[in-house]
Amino acid sequence: MRNFSTEKRGLTVDEACHTGGFGRSRFYEAVAAGQLVVRKFGKRTIVLRDDLDRFLDSLPVANAEIKTLGAVVDHLEKPTRTVLTPRKRRPAAISKI
Repeated sequence: MRNFSTEKRGLTVDEACHTGGFGRSRFYEAVAAGQLVVRKFGKRTIVLRDDLDRFLDSLPVANAEIKTLGAVVDHLEKPTRTVLTPRKRRPAAISKI
């Protein structure tokens, strides 16, 4: 008896984008740059799950803890909004009859 996996091996472009957590534009940029390997079956573009995993594993690791702390400090030191003064009211227009 064969042991079939319930997980799909080949993904469509939309499925690969959803699984990888990025949009179609970034997907096609990665394909054009040769970072992500795609396959064609007729007109359909297919991404193997192994290729998608390899692409995601090759992405640089970001040190989120330091970046988050830096963003908080920058936000506290530099206000993003200036205090707005109320607008001066214009006198009501007098219509001539």
